[in-house]
Amino acid sequence: MRSPKSEIRNPKPNERLKRFLEAAPIDDNGGFEPFITKPVVAERMDVEVRTVSRLMRRGVLRYYKLGPMVRFKWSEVEEDMRAHFRVCSDSRGGRA
Repeated sequence: MRSPKSEIRNPKPNERLKRFLEAAPIDDNGGFEPFITKPVVAERMDVEVRTVSRLMRRGVLRYYKLGPMVRFKWSEVEEDMRAHFRVCSDSRGGRA
């Protein structure tokens, strides 16, 4: 017989998915912003998937993890990039 504590620590997969989706941020219009995968983030950023993994490991990019799945919100990726890296306006990449 299972103890109540084990059910809390190890919820059923569909309960985990429900909590995962409820925790997802909502876009500015009050609608659901879809999750995107690591390869999609890499493609939109024009970098390798390995670079996205490095940014995740460094704590630069926020991500959602459910079991082996890793998903992102593009709005959060943009926020994180603005917060951690500078935007250069001159053609020399900001070097003086």
